[in-house]
Amino acid sequence: MKKLIILAPMRFKGWRDALDEFLLVKQADGISETTLEDYRYHINLFFKRHPQAWNEEKLKRAVLEYMAEPIKPATYNIRRAYLGAFFKWCVKEGAITTNPLEGFKRRKDPGRIRVLEESLVRRLLELPDRKRFSGLRDYALMLLSLDTGIRPSEALQLLISDVDLSSCIVRVRPKVSKTRQLRLLSVTSETARYIKKLIEVRPPHWESNGY
Repeated sequence: MKKLIILAPMRFKGWRDALDEFLLVKQADGISETTLEDYRYHINLFFKRHPQAWNEEKLKRAVLEYMAEPIKPATYNIRRAYLGAFFKWCVKEGAITTNPLEGFKRRKDPGRIRVLEESLVRRLLELPDRKRFSGLRDYALMLLSLDTGIRPSEALQLLISDVDLSSCIVRVRPKVSKTRQLRLLSVTSETARYIKKLIEVRPPHWESNGY
């Protein structure tokens, strides 16, 4: 008889119990309510489609099937980020033995093809003076635009709560989005690094307004 060791019976009765505790940990870490909801949505979606996945023999197969669906690279990267963080925590807590998303590589998102000469892009990126707040802001905005194709009007309305730097995800709220639909945008670690720098040097009085 094969031993099922994915579930830690003394701690979690099922994946919902594990998710509840994971979200509490994230909340204690200080992430925003919107990011918590994003975690809840994506993890619930996975187990809704694969309800038997909380099992050592079935989890890996379920993850493979889920990630192999015909989805856009951006959607793939978002699933990888949110599920990967949850399963990594589950391994740490002893709820599962291995992270089924370990080894999955981030996909390059080509987006809509725009032809720009590399030399032109390099010259544009060299223009902002990153030693000044305005220059750092412009540089981070340029990187974000190159990564995601986000509309300027959307980018300028982003709040701290819309950014999950640990998962390299930027959330465009329905109220801000031109299409009035929620969009989750995947960015590179380099872009996330400069967004973090921008957040760290922003004027102190902006914090109370969430900027």
